Amino acid sequence: MTNLCRLSSYVSYTKLLSQLTQTKSLKPGLQIQAHLTKLGLSNDSKHRNHLVNLYSKCGIFNYAWKLLDESPEPDLVSWSSLISGYTKNGFGKDAIWAFIRMHSLGLKCNEFTFPSVLKACSIEKELFLGKQLHGVVVAIDMLNQMRRSGIWPNMFTLSSALKACAALELPELGKGLHSLLIKKDIILDPFVSVGLIDMYCKCNLTKDARLIYDLMPGKDLIALNAMISGYSQNEADDACVDLFIQTFTQGIGFDQTTLLAILNSAAGLQVADFCKQVHALSVKSGFLCDAFVINSLVDSYGKCSQLDAAARIFDECPTLDLPSFTSLITAYALLGQGEEAMKLYLKLQDTGLKPDSFVCSSLLNACANLSAKSEVINSFEADNRMALFLVWAPCVPLDTEKCSLMIPDAVLCSVNQTSCEVAAS
Repeated sequence: MTNLCRLSSYVSYTKLLSQLTQTKSLKPGLQIQAHLTKLGLSNDSKHRNHLVNLYSKCGIFNYAWKLLDESPEPDLVSWSSLISGYTKNGFGKDAIWAFIRMHSLGLKCNEFTFPSVLKACSIEKELFLGKQLHGVVVAIDMLNQMRRSGIWPNMFTLSSALKACAALELPELGKGLHSLLIKKDIILDPFVSVGLIDMYCKCNLTKDARLIYDLMPGKDLIALNAMISGYSQNEADDACVDLFIQTFTQGIGFDQTTLLAILNSAAGLQVADFCKQVHALSVKSGFLCDAFVINSLVDSYGKCSQLDAAARIFDECPTLDLPSFTSLITAYALLGQGEEAMKLYLKLQDTGLKPDSFVCSSLLNACANLSAKSEVINSFEADNRMALFLVWAPCVPLDTEKCSLMIPDAVLCSVNQTSCEVAAS
C-alpha cells in the first residue's frame, strides 16, 4: 500500500510540475521542491528535470544551476532545459557557455538541444560555432537519410560533416559516417580521408586515424599534415617524429604546418639534435622567414635547454612579435634565468608591445625574490597587474598597504580572497 501511494505521488508530482512549467508558476514550484525534499524524492531525475525546466523558463537560473550541481550524474535533459531557458530569455552568451560546460562533461547534443544552441549563436552572432553546429545537424540528417533511403551524399558534404564531428569531438557520429563508407564499398576521396584522420585525431583516437592514413592509396602533404599534427596535438611525439622521418625519405615534402608540428614534438621529447636538424631544414627550405616557424624554434630550443640557440634565433628575427618574446621569456623562466627574463621583458616594453597573461606568468616564475616581483608589477598597467597578482596570490600573502597604490580595492579584495582560499586548501 505504501509503495502504491508513493507511485501515485510520483506520477502526480511529475504531472503537476509539467503543468506549472507551462504556466511559469514559480512559487508553487518552489513549494513542491521543498515538499519533495521532505519526502526524500528530490534526487529523482525526472523531478529534477522538471524543476530545472521550470526554473529556467522562469529565468531563475541560480536555482536551476544549484540543481544541476547537486545532481549525482550529468543529465542531458536538465542541461537542454537550462540552455533552452537561457535562449528563450535572450541570454545567448549564457546559453553558449552552458552548452560548452555540458559538452565538457561528456554530454552530446540531441535534437532538442541543437535548436536552442543555434538560436543562441544567432543572438550573439557567433557564426563560427553556428557553422560547426549546423555541420553536425547536417551529419545527423545525412546518416538518417542514408539509413532510410540509401541516398549517398557527395564527398564535399561528407567532408564538411566530418569536420563538424571533429570540431565538437563527436567520435560516435564520425564512426557512424565511417562505417557507412565501408558498407557502401566506396573508394575514399582524399578529402574525406583527411576528414576522417582529422576527426579521429581531434577525438584522441590516433590509432584509428593512422589506419586511415596507411590505407590511403596516394598520400599527399595534406594527409601527412593532418596525421602529423594529430600526433603532435595528442602528445604522441615519438610517432610524430617517426612518421616525418619516414615520409621525408619518400619525397612527400613538407611545409610550415609540418615544421610546426614536428618542432612541437621535438620540444616535448626534448631532443636537441633533432631540433637542430629541423632548424637546418628550415634554413635550406626558406621557411626561416616565417614568424610561426621562428617562434616554434625559439620555444623548442628553450625546452631542449639550448638557450644560446634560442636567443640567437630571437636576435636574428627581422620582425619580433609578442609570441617571440613570450617564447624566450618562458625559456629563461623554465631554466632559472630570472635576470635574463627581466632584461628581455624591459626590451619588450621598449617595443610598445603589450604583455599578456602568459608573459606575466613566465615573469613571476622567473623572479627569485619579492623585490624583483615588485619591480615587475609596478611597470605593468592595471589590467596586467591583475593577471600578475592572480598568479602571485597562491605563492605569498599580500600586503594590502603596499598594494593599495597599485591596484583598485575591488581587485585587492578578490586577490586576497584567492590567496586565503589557496592557503586554506
